[in-house]
Amino acid sequence: MIIPQMRLKHLVVGTGRCGTVSVSRLLTQAGISCGHESIFDGQGLDKAIERLKTNTFAESYTCARDGWEQPLKIKADASYMAVPFLGSSILENTKVIHIVRNPLEVISSFVYGVKHFQNNPVVKEWDDFIEKHLPTIKSFDGPIEKATHFYIEWNRMIKSDIFHKIEDGPKELLEKLSLPADNLYEHKANSYHRKTTIALADISDNIRGDLEDLAHQYEYD
Repeated sequence: MIIPQMRLKHLVVGTGRCGTVSVSRLLTQAGISCGHESIFDGQGLDKAIERLKTNTFAESYTCARDGWEQPLKIKADASYMAVPFLGSSILENTKVIHIVRNPLEVISSFVYGVKHFQNNPVVKEWDDFIEKHLPTIKSFDGPIEKATHFYIEWNRMIKSDIFHKIEDGPKELLEKLSLPADNLYEHKANSYHRKTTIALADISDNIRGDLEDLAHQYEYD
């Protein structure tokens, strides 16, 4: 394997729709220049290694859409697409930060906000990436069950140094990282307007119990 010239100091991961964009901006504000899907995107591990070796970065769809210019020299990346590669040697000395959000909010955002798992051409490349690295999702019917299975299994794949619930706020995360919280302002980004939030009763019995177990583990009611 090619040993990259640059190493990431921090890597922020989760399921997506959980606050990784806002955390990338928060870390940048706190002095750790953090991109969003700058190293890890849908092109996989080999491309991430190439970017680290050549100090070149991608611009995420979200940043391009929202007009957010990422730092020119980054020390960290935030991407749910890094999760399948957390065991890679290129992350040997990288501090992994696991961000979670209330599961019903994440699932609702996937299904009704971004419209994943519905043969939506706008998000096909991300659906394809998830299916490639979580092939068991193909055995579930309908977008709610698929999004629920994704939430459960993607989070279970993550082994991290720091765990943070996005609802606990940015100050607590910075304290966990021993970073200053002076002049802190909260970043809300990558929001999608939706009229519907899924209830627990909307999730079928065959997968609801696993979701409840994980929610209790994360201390969500």
